[in-house]
Amino acid sequence: MRSILFEWHLHPTTWVYLSSLMTIGIYFKFNRLWSVRNLDLLGLIALAPGLLLIEHRQYQLGFSWLFAVGGFFVIRLLLDTVMVRRPLLEPNLSASGLTFTLVCLLVFLMGNVIAYQPTEDDLAGARRLERLLAREEPPVGQEDLLQHGPGYPLFFVFASFANRAFMSLEAADAEQASRAALEDATAKVTAILGHLALIAGMVLIGYKHFDNLQTGFAASALYLLLPYTAQMTGRVDHVLPAALLVWAVAAYRRPIVAGVLLGLSAGAIYYPLFL
Repeated sequence: MRSILFEWHLHPTTWVYLSSLMTIGIYFKFNRLWSVRNLDLLGLIALAPGLLLIEHRQYQLGFSWLFAVGGFFVIRLLLDTVMVRRPLLEPNLSASGLTFTLVCLLVFLMGNVIAYQPTEDDLAGARRLERLLAREEPPVGQEDLLQHGPGYPLFFVFASFANRAFMSLEAADAEQASRAALEDATAKVTAILGHLALIAGMVLIGYKHFDNLQTGFAASALYLLLPYTAQMTGRVDHVLPAALLVWAVAAYRRPIVAGVLLGLSAGAIYYPLFL
């Protein structure tokens, strides 16, 4: 696969600049500078510096930045209930151009999943899982628990397939290496299917709830443009809960189905508060 993708790598900093400019060009309403939509777009773009700080291991400043932007969106959502409904603002791109952009973004980001190579931070969780299953004590002074939290072990077993496969491929045992390769492929295929399910849910929401297919395509393209999506493309423990939440919204007319999907999503990312 490496020979097909020719050392494909999506650098986070480059994608932040590129995606921010594309987001402004496609969605920003230049004839209505003070619209709420423009404010929302700027808020989404404002998440990027925090993600970059975390990418460069500036955790305290990065998470503080994300917390502040998240607080802004909480206030924005609370105020949304008292706002007067305005006419729909179409994207600056035509429906065909938006569809083409959506497909291209999906192909490139799925290539990012296929070419993904685990880092030391990625492997830390898998190594902790192996120690947990072997009932071994963690090393003294380990910072991984403080950084990533206790997690949800049963889900992390599945979400860390790719990381454990990368570790196991170094073994001389051919059978173990073959099983590791299968787990690696399983994790990557799951991530790709999760993104496809999420996009399909957004398109369905636009078509069913807003009676506008282009709105669904626009929301899906915006999701793929976000720097967060590019950085977490291969993370099954991020994309799967998001897909479940989107489909819970799509199934809001069926409370039982929506409740089950919400429960599965919450269970997938559950972090015990008092552990």
